[in-house]
Amino acid sequence: MFADDPEQISEQSVTRGWQRLSAMSPTSSEDAQRRNRQDAEVSLREFMCGSAAHREALRLRDAVLRKPLGLKLQDQEIAADRGCFHLGCFDSRTLLGVLLLMPLSTDTARMRQVAVRPEYQRRGIGGKLLLFAESFAREKGYAVLLAHARTSALRFYERAGYVATGEKVLEKTVEHQLVIKHLS
Repeated sequence: MFADDPEQISEQSVTRGWQRLSAMSPTSSEDAQRRNRQDAEVSLREFMCGSAAHREALRLRDAVLRKPLGLKLQDQEIAADRGCFHLGCFDSRTLLGVLLLMPLSTDTARMRQVAVRPEYQRRGIGGKLLLFAESFAREKGYAVLLAHARTSALRFYERAGYVATGEKVLEKTVEHQLVIKHLS
C-alpha cells in the first residue's frame, strides 16, 4: 500500500469537491457506494524512482503505453526515469495514473509517460494528474510545460490550455505532436 510509503515526498488530497469520475452510471447502489469510498481515498503525490510506487508505475506504463503497440519499455527509457519527477494518482491500494516531469532547463519541463489504468480512463484521473503536475512544476520554478502528445490525446491537452505546435511526428509507431503551456 503506497499511502504509507516512507519515500513519499508530498501528498495532495483531492477529496474536497471530488466529483464522480465515471461518466457511466453504476449498476447498483453497492457500486455507487464503492465508487464514492474509492473517490474519497484518491490522492496525488510525488514518489521516488526505485520505490514500490515506481515499480508499479513501470508496470502501468508498459501495459498502457507499450503493450498495445507490441512494444516493451526499453532499458534506456527506464534509465531516463532517474532524472524525472514521478507524480501519481493513487487510491488507498493502487496506482491509478502516472505522469513524469523531466526538467529541460531552469524554466521548462517536459511531461512524459502519462498513463492511466484503462478502467479509470475518461473518469478525470488524467485531468487531475495534469493539474497536479502544473502546480508541482510552478512550485519548482518552471514556467513552461511541454509534451510530445499522441495525436489521439490532443483534445485532452487543448482543453487544458495547451497549444499544439509544429509538425506531427512518428514516435514509437504512433503519431505525436508537440504541445506547450505557459504556466503564468
